[in-house]
Amino acid sequence: MTDLNLPAKCNNRVTTPLAKPYHYRRKGTYYLRMRPEGSVVGLSVSLRSTHKAIAMQHSEELQAVVKGWQLDNPNATWEDLRAILREESDRLLRTKIEPLLRADTYNHYQSEIDLLMQIAAEYPLRSVHVTVLECAVEMFKAAQRRLHSQPRPLLELKERFDQEAFEGLHAPASVSLSPSVSGPQAPSSNPAKPTVKTTFRELADTYLAEQRANLKPTTIKNTTSYLKILSEAFTACGVDDVQTHTRADLVRIKEHLGKGSILKGDKGRSVSTVNVFVSYLATVFTWATDNGLLKHNYSQRLKTTKGATSTRTGFTVPQVEAVLKTARDYSTEAGRAATLAAITGARLNEVLQLRKRDVQGLDGGPMAISINEAAEGKSVKNKGSIRVVPLVMTSSWAPDMEAFREFVKALPDDDSPVFTRRSLRLDLAKIIRTAVGDNPDLVFHSLRHTMSTLLQNGEVSLQTAASILGHTTKSITFDTYGGNMAQDTLRAALEKVLPKA
Repeated sequence: MTDLNLPAKCNNRVTTPLAKPYHYRRKGTYYLRMRPEGSVVGLSVSLRSTHKAIAMQHSEELQAVVKGWQLDNPNATWEDLRAILREESDRLLRTKIEPLLRADTYNHYQSEIDLLMQIAAEYPLRSVHVTVLECAVEMFKAAQRRLHSQPRPLLELKERFDQEAFEGLHAPASVSLSPSVSGPQAPSSNPAKPTVKTTFRELADTYLAEQRANLKPTTIKNTTSYLKILSEAFTACGVDDVQTHTRADLVRIKEHLGKGSILKGDKGRSVSTVNVFVSYLATVFTWATDNGLLKHNYSQRLKTTKGATSTRTGFTVPQVEAVLKTARDYSTEAGRAATLAAITGARLNEVLQLRKRDVQGLDGGPMAISINEAAEGKSVKNKGSIRVVPLVMTSSWAPDMEAFREFVKALPDDDSPVFTRRSLRLDLAKIIRTAVGDNPDLVFHSLRHTMSTLLQNGEVSLQTAASILGHTTKSITFDTYGGNMAQDTLRAALEKVLPKA
């Protein structure tokens, strides 16, 4: 990188001649772009927030970081820079953090770390700046630990910055950080480095705080739930410090996750479900290792392959009819949800998040449902899940589609949800048990398996079936270059395989 020529001093003593910074958004997240006057080379850094007010506050503070470290000031001395470290570490210790702002504050500290790391990689530096950047990064990491109720690392750094003989993190401390209680003692030639325990809960919270801006609300909800159960498993197995975890610890935790409850009479989680937990565990551990928060990662290749396939199966045609009858007897809304799932193969979440604008053909003609995420609070499993599925009104499984059309047409506006009952998801689970008994392999999702089986038995092409179910075909030709399949083709396939009225 060319010499950026940024004459700068700390705090308010000298200003840095930067061009006017500007902000932009990418996928909802705000970013800051900075460059020196007269230069086309600059820095872009995420402000880690989708809220403009918070992002602008972070932007101002990040710009102060660039101005504050005297990055190419040839007259900068270590004492000048050490003074900044002392002032900043003291401020980070004394700052009151509001509970609701802990996640945003953590993300802001991460933005400062990212910016300092980018400066370290790209800016022309003198040796004194290398030292101060290293110290600053460790200081903000310690500030993040403080947000997890661990202020000791930040306090110890501040005490080192206060020492007159302090020359950097890799230089030995001239005096012990621990106060003497029995008079002066000779300093140890190899002072023990204090260790701080890290629980899985703390690691998981840190991971979520950093990833929150990049995840969908439903993904955050699911991830939080899985990580909570994992945290409880770590506690139950006595693994209270992930820094010292072993492979045997993780194997024991995996076995614990698969156990059932004798009191509840259940047999435990399936192998495939335990593998999902292992995936989340490996994701957090890999992220922590890559970011220097974890020394060792023994979570790789921890999944069980034998017996890992899902045991869920589809309903038979009589079982589908029993489910539909039970649902319609239970409530009109439950009947509509079960009907849509049965005749389209849509996932439960795809059905329950439908809005009025997603139901096509309200003014007459063929009906269809558009499965998309083009509204706040809606989400789909992946890109391939976005599709339009015809509603076959001639099937014996859908005797009341005209009534459904009139119901949706009467909704007040295009954003009106088709399904409003908050307990409908639980109601449908009870309906399945009532209709087909306590077979754990038969769930609401089995309606989707049934549709897949019908399409296969009806010799419907793979591409047509994938367009109906929202699957990817693993084919570059169809998944990357193929457009939406004609509705007539999809409707003909569904009319072929669904039971006739």
